[in-house]
Amino acid sequence: MLQSSIAKYERWGAGTPFAVSLGVTLRRLRTARGLTQRQLAGPLTASFVSAVETGRTVPSLAALCLLAARMDMSAAEVLLDVNAHCTSGYTERREDGQAAADSR
Repeated sequence: MLQSSIAKYERWGAGTPFAVSLGVTLRRLRTARGLTQRQLAGPLTASFVSAVETGRTVPSLAALCLLAARMDMSAAEVLLDVNAHCTSGYTERREDGQAAADSR
């Protein structure tokens, strides 16, 4: 049975390995810069930053760009950092045990 296009992308939402990897990366980058969640949040809230850092929510592209800019980075740099440090969080294991990027 075919999945809807929305169901196919549920693996990228809140609580998914990708969300957790993104959150871990944002927390690491924020603390490395000596920022509190409140300082990073800017016009957003510290509770939103906390929810992102714990993987309970995935920021919109606009919110990710804002958070990245507050750390003097681009959203692309943040995502590259996620890719470099947390790939095990959003890759699947093939039957032979090798990591395989999720391209579905």
